Amino acid sequence: MTGYAQLWAADPASWAATGAAWRGLTGPVRRRAGDLAARATTLRPRWSGGAAGAADGRLTDLRAEVTSVLPA
Repeated sequence: MTGYAQLWAADPASWAATGAAWRGLTGPVRRRAGDLAARATTLRPRWSGGAAGAADGRLTDLRAEVTSVLPA
């Protein structure tokens, strides 16, 4: 729990700067996720078998992990 002393010592400008930095990541994160999806789409018809399934699953998981940092 945040106490009175912590609230009193907080620097609102730092919180605002941190929020702005996170908002600035939205574009790059979405682009990277799009790149991963495009690469998976390119890979699927050219590769088959267990390794292909594993790679496709890992790319899907990686895309989900990358986009998990986006604001809801």
